[in-house]
Amino acid sequence: MKARARPRGRPRAHESPASSDEILLAALRSFADRGYAGTSVRELNQALRVSHNLINRRFGSKERLWRAAVDRWFGELVDALPSPNPDRTDDPLDRLREFVVTFIEVNARRPELARLMNVEASLGGPRLDYIFERFIAPVLLPAAALARKLEAEGKMRPVPAGTLFFLIAHGATAPAAHRPLAALVGIADPTDPATVRMHARAVAELLIQPVAQARDEGSALDASQHDV
Repeated sequence: MKARARPRGRPRAHESPASSDEILLAALRSFADRGYAGTSVRELNQALRVSHNLINRRFGSKERLWRAAVDRWFGELVDALPSPNPDRTDDPLDRLREFVVTFIEVNARRPELARLMNVEASLGGPRLDYIFERFIAPVLLPAAALARKLEAEGKMRPVPAGTLFFLIAHGATAPAAHRPLAALVGIADPTDPATVRMHARAVAELLIQPVAQARDEGSALDASQHDV
């Protein structure tokens, strides 16, 4: 029996060894590292070892792929956050601390989110508006309202809402999002859970320090400076 000739060219990629989450995570990483314009659907198909038109068949276009990746992974972040609702009856200071710590921890597990925000926030436009309206405003506004309530009750130092947002969402998430820089300043593994928890708690205590504690520490600092 004559052997069948082997077809020329590259072997066909398997039709779909990649799950939707694998595709969307690969897409998120590409959009975060290369930007929207620099991301190639063809190269994503190749990297995932799937057929050359699989992603387009599943998602329709690069724009729809971007939205699907954002919905999946920013949605995961929002779902993991404790509610900062100012009308809850538990200790509001503890609630805001929990919100900040959880936000930092979830971002450390998915550092591509902060890198993608860095890209889109520097460009502006419909993609940034999409993220802000669907995923930032729904958690930012209640958290800001809770902070305002604590300030009005004299339990927290006044911090402008925009300042609070940038310190948490961009400053506090930077070590995991920018690992080479983190290593240069002495953070060997900024995604290690114990390191992340210590970092997150330190950030929360710095930002959400009770007024009485801040006043006592400020008085102690003034006294020490006077002694010198």
